[in-house]
Amino acid sequence: MATAKQREAARRNIKKAQAAWQSMSHEEHARAQPQGRGRRKPGTTGEGEFFHIVVRPKDEFVTFRNQDVGGPGHIERLAGKRQSGSWATQAWLVSKQDAHMEGDRLVPDSVEARELFGKLGSEPMHVKADIFEAKDRPNVPEREKPTAAQRRARTTNIKKAQAAWKSMSHAERARAQPQGRGRKKPGTGGEGEFYRIVVRPKEEFQTFRTQDVGKPGGLERVGGKRESGSWDTQAWLVSKRDAHIEGDKLVPDSAGARDLFAKLGSEPVHVKGDIFEAKDRPNVPEREKPTAAQRRARHENIKKAQAARHHET
Repeated sequence: MATAKQREAARRNIKKAQAAWQSMSHEEHARAQPQGRGRRKPGTTGEGEFFHIVVRPKDEFVTFRNQDVGGPGHIERLAGKRQSGSWATQAWLVSKQDAHMEGDRLVPDSVEARELFGKLGSEPMHVKADIFEAKDRPNVPEREKPTAAQRRARTTNIKKAQAAWKSMSHAERARAQPQGRGRKKPGTGGEGEFYRIVVRPKEEFQTFRTQDVGKPGGLERVGGKRESGSWDTQAWLVSKRDAHIEGDKLVPDSAGARDLFAKLGSEPVHVKGDIFEAKDRPNVPEREKPTAAQRRARHENIKKAQAARHHET
């Protein structure tokens, strides 16, 4: 695994090479390549290892990056960066192990290639040699995001990051953080954007998730997952716009903060920095459920679902 210093050095070297390349003339580009001007463009000889499915003109972009999709050496996405800074797919590279030509038609042979062809906006049309053209997959409306594929990818990436973090030693974790061992724990510096009200010890949990309560940037709930799989509130984060300190007392300023403080099992007690401790809101007996708040939330969720269904139709 590359260290943080190696990754930073690699990024600097790539930027230097890109800057040098972009500052060169066409003639200098040609001389810098091993074959000079005689070098053919990728896919034009028909002797490469990939079929190229072009979905956007190359001239739209200023720089490019290849990404493996699935196992290395099979399907690759060639992403292009525009002058504006936005990225988009310029072409798909499909290994000749995953597809073959029948006349002028490109036929997928693997599950991954069939899945890619199914998502394209049109059937690939042969241009020359190994080069094809097609329309890119249709844009997904914002209301349908995240898609199932995006949710799967997000879950996979989280699991990979968690596995990598758990496999690291204390020294590696310290080096992986920007400030190394000198990084202060959240809330201890007193310079953050939130007050932290801890209601359960952090050691009870294995992983954490932060959720907005109401509007983003106001109140947030830090949920913790235990080894048993159950979730519970570990802490509440209260924006400094919604509360302030008077002496050692945390005073709510907004309606949302006042509502939260009223539901806590005890008044927040100052520990240090921006950190307070309190008892969590008391458990409601089953005979008293659903509470008024639960009924309101259920009613709001039904209205949201009805509005979404009405919008789709």
